[in-house]
Amino acid sequence: VKYPTHSSGVIVVFGGSEGIGVPMDDVTLVMVTRGTGSVKVYYNLLNTADLSPGGLSYHTAAVFDDMLLVYGGLRQMQYSSSNELWLFAFGAANVALGLPLHGAWSQVSMSGNGLPRIYGHCMPVQREGATNRLWIVGGSACVAGEDADADMSVCEEEASFQTSQVMQDMTVLYIVELVKEGSNYQKDENGTF
Repeated sequence: VKYPTHSSGVIVVFGGSEGIGVPMDDVTLVMVTRGTGSVKVYYNLLNTADLSPGGLSYHTAAVFDDMLLVYGGLRQMQYSSSNELWLFAFGAANVALGLPLHGAWSQVSMSGNGLPRIYGHCMPVQREGATNRLWIVGGSACVAGEDADADMSVCEEEASFQTSQVMQDMTVLYIVELVKEGSNYQKDENGTF
């Protein structure tokens, strides 16, 4: 099975904004054939679960083995920051393509301190033996505020937004550690990473 990775010539895209800024909620694979440079795009991979993170923009995403991890971002039509970590587990590969065209979303519950509600951050990946880490760095948050000089660029764009919000730049570093046992990631009795 060939899962989407940079080395396999596959780019995975989730969400983002289109048109007037409405966040999208689809998973797309972009396959670039080495040597020829030909590009094939597989839009809107089928989600076989009953839930999803919904539309997000200004979030981060990283591929780990057979899953896509998505953290933070701005929620669809709410202009509120998210502090959720979501996992899209890729399904079995399509025989003809050698790529998965479906998967299932699940929200990841984590032990330890809560993560901040942020967007516009970065999430480098560190892989080291059985331990894999997501480094969540920087970003901004929409917070309630009355400061007339504050940057309101993305926090108050929705016309029906009732509370004044300001964009607060964050200087943060959080580490999410995913520990592998054999071929599976370690979870406790509640399914928490």
